[in-house]
Amino acid sequence: MTEFSRPLPLADLNRSPARMKIKADPAEFPALAERLGVPAVISLDAFLTIRRTDSRLRVEGTFQTAIEQICVVSLEQFRNTADGQIEEEFLLTDDPDSPEVDLDADEIMIEPFSGDKIDLGEIVVQNLLLVLDPHPRAQGAALSDLDYDPAQLGVAGNPFAALGKLKLNR
Repeated sequence: MTEFSRPLPLADLNRSPARMKIKADPAEFPALAERLGVPAVISLDAFLTIRRTDSRLRVEGTFQTAIEQICVVSLEQFRNTADGQIEEEFLLTDDPDSPEVDLDADEIMIEPFSGDKIDLGEIVVQNLLLVLDPHPRAQGAALSDLDYDPAQLGVAGNPFAALGKLKLNR
């Protein structure tokens, strides 16, 4: 079971596209935050369209999240947002070990899928992980905000000058 599990039985899908909104509950926020590597999740919403044919399942949509992150410049916690697109296609198969199929470089990867349910929440979380900034910066935070004066260290103008002062004992 994942932090944001929203299983959809394949038997519930027919040839008509299924449209749904899924939303994380506040009780799921701590586990989601841990998986995402952020201090807190404030909200997570996704709007999805699921289409099924005889042998394929396509999941498309968008998601939005509000999270707390740590600024890499100031090390202070700040509120941030992330949103993205979802576009995934699955080949329905009885063999879970069948290889991924890449039809064309411009097309999406088709992944094999076996089972009677697909977890839409897990698809959303995986796509969210892909769009999260690994080096988040609070609005207005700049490296010039750091309390660092190279002149005090005697290295003004050349950040490697301090290395020249080291004596190696060999």
